Amino acid sequence: MTNREAVISEIHVSFASDNAIDKAIIDQGITGSSEYDGSYKKEVAIAALSVLKALLSTKSVQEGGYTLTLQVEKRIFDLQTEYGLLPVVILPIILKPKVRGISVW
Repeated sequence: MTNREAVISEIHVSFASDNAIDKAIIDQGITGSSEYDGSYKKEVAIAALSVLKALLSTKSVQEGGYTLTLQVEKRIFDLQTEYGLLPVVILPIILKPKVRGISVW
């Protein structure tokens, strides 16, 4: 497996932009075509986070009568937790706040 394939495996979605993946890999200073050996584990995770950040605006994908719903926020939170990265302000989205009352005025 290459470093690029390792980033794709961390993303958990198959339709991420090739350009976004390549940019994220380059930004982390790793070579996408090099064999993944675990020494760039954190850099691969950060590259995956960069790609996932771009997917935040895509909640679902429809193609050929099928709809795929994404849980990008949850994957971002899981990667940040796993690699000890500071969480982005995404936690409220994951927790899905509930309306407890409505006041007209």
